[in-house]
Amino acid sequence: MSFKFKISLFTSIWVICILLLVNFIIYFLFIKITTANEKEMLFSKADNIVENVSVSDLLTQHKENVLQKFLPDNSMIRVVDKDFNIVNQITDDPDAIKIKQKLTQASNSDLYSVNGHKILIVRSPIRVEGTVIGTLEMGEKLVSLEGNINTLISVLLFSSLGAVLLTIVSGMLLSRMMLRPLSNMIHTMKEIDTSLTFKKIPVEDKPKDEIYQVISTFNHMIERLETDFMKQRQFVSDASHELKTPLTIIESYANMLKRWGMNDAEIQKEAITSIHEEALHMKKITQQLLDLASSEKEDNLTIQEFDLVGLCENVGKLLRKLYHRSIKIISISNPMFIVGDSLKIKQLLLILVDNSLKYSKQAVEIHLNQNPEQTFIKVKDYGIGIPEEEIDLIFDRFYRVDKSRARKTGGTGLGLSIAKSIVIQHGGAIHVLSKEGIGTEVVIKLPRK
Repeated sequence: MSFKFKISLFTSIWVICILLLVNFIIYFLFIKITTANEKEMLFSKADNIVENVSVSDLLTQHKENVLQKFLPDNSMIRVVDKDFNIVNQITDDPDAIKIKQKLTQASNSDLYSVNGHKILIVRSPIRVEGTVIGTLEMGEKLVSLEGNINTLISVLLFSSLGAVLLTIVSGMLLSRMMLRPLSNMIHTMKEIDTSLTFKKIPVEDKPKDEIYQVISTFNHMIERLETDFMKQRQFVSDASHELKTPLTIIESYANMLKRWGMNDAEIQKEAITSIHEEALHMKKITQQLLDLASSEKEDNLTIQEFDLVGLCENVGKLLRKLYHRSIKIISISNPMFIVGDSLKIKQLLLILVDNSLKYSKQAVEIHLNQNPEQTFIKVKDYGIGIPEEEIDLIFDRFYRVDKSRARKTGGTGLGLSIAKSIVIQHGGAIHVLSKEGIGTEVVIKLPRK
């Protein structure tokens, strides 16, 4: 059962229930009001008889009954004495006299149903010097009420049928109009599933209701999936290309060893050295790929408070021994405590300082600053710099600014991607300021909490 049909069915059933309730209320109110009017008229006629006809005439049935002139059509008049006997009765409706007589001390009325007809009976007490000696009963078959009821039922039935038909048609039109965006979404999803291409649903310029939010969320999801898919495809392509080069070199030297290297010590030494270097290079690429995958897991953090200055000094000491270069640490306070994963932050600093040392010949500076909300880390070098048009690309995987020096420096193009992932993992931000021939500044902002 389609959602559109469910909406139409539910709307129709709901309207039918409301119409039935309203029709029943109208029906019973109409009967009550009409019966009250008839009752008032009958009481008026009964009181008129009691007031204008003598008690003896009421309690005696003459040959020419005095009550005849008071008898309306489809009615009955009778008098009941104090012993519950009918002493005077006149009628032109045989159904009315089937109703059992009653003696009453006060005026009252009852509505009876006889042979499918409504008969209203009103009773007025007959008093002599304050004592009730009988009761005048006056009944009338509500013929006009029955006709009006039949007319009312016909009107309510036809109007209800018309309302139901209009409801069904309007429900179908309304559901079609409301579900058109969802139909477009389903159609777009099927196209995506069939063609394996990413498409968005056109958003009409309408009020931002729930359907609009669903479409916007879907489009945003498709945009993210498309971006991630393109990144993944680019990543696989780049990784394949990066691993292809060392594998080709290893294969070439292995073939050379196989053909001539066994008897030539120089070729053997050259081949073994190259194969070892390329194996180390592949190991580094693989390790950095694993690091990158690990850094993208948001829950892969060990949060603790640590001294950032001490951590920077540790990184500086490690890289000074490796590069025999000057690394300056400039901080507004010592110690400077922050909250985060110390191992990840150390990896971040190693990547940034190592990059600066590879692409500059002068000292590298690490500037540390802090305010109540953020901690600032700036790694500054005075090296070759980065072209302005390439600054936005340096965090892409396997991207290198100086491609001619890539193999010489041993870079894989993954370091800055890992660094950005670590910063984002800590809820921070990273950006680069650089000018060619002057140097580069990498600025990191980390939240204090």
